[in-house]
Amino acid sequence: EEEAAAHVTLEGRAAISLAKLREAAKLDVAPPAGLAAELRAYQLEGFTWLSRLAHMNAGGCLADDMGLGK
Repeated sequence: EEEAAAHVTLEGRAAISLAKLREAAKLDVAPPAGLAAELRAYQLEGFTWLSRLAHMNAGGCLADDMGLGK
């Protein structure tokens, strides 16, 4: 038996936020052309995540736990 999916209608800011979230999920981002480095997969994933947050006008912080920033 197939379950029926719930249908929710959003209005105002909630609708705008959902639209921005959907747009951000589809963004194909690339590092800046002037970057003189080859990013590892996890670094590219972090850059993509931050780029998508910026697209949504959301704040975010990306940190590492390797202790290299001392």
